Amino acid sequence: MYKLKGKSDKYIAALAVREKSIEILRYGLDSLFSSTAIQDYRDIISGLVLYYDAATRLDLDADYFFKEYGSKNQSIEKYIIEFITRSTDLKKIDVGGYKVVYNPEFNYDYNF
Repeated sequence: MYKLKGKSDKYIAALAVREKSIEILRYGLDSLFSSTAIQDYRDIISGLVLYYDAATRLDLDADYFFKEYGSKNQSIEKYIIEFITRSTDLKKIDVGGYKVVYNPEFNYDYNF
């Protein structure tokens, strides 16, 4: 198994895409929501856009996947619902300040 504890959201989301792993994607969401970042919803947007993009690249219906994920934990469900009801443009990775790069494998990087 992968040693993901302490890894960034961009690392975990990219690894989920490279490994085609829904399990890694779920781990990343679990990690995001177990952090102190959820005290302010704005702090989790950058992570959510990465995992949303990763879910899409895994050929998942990202809205459905997120809704199912959120329904299993009422303490985060409101954050998930708020996110998936955003317009499509507000769920893109550039909203979180990221872009896709290949160096040489698939990665997310900061969009400076």
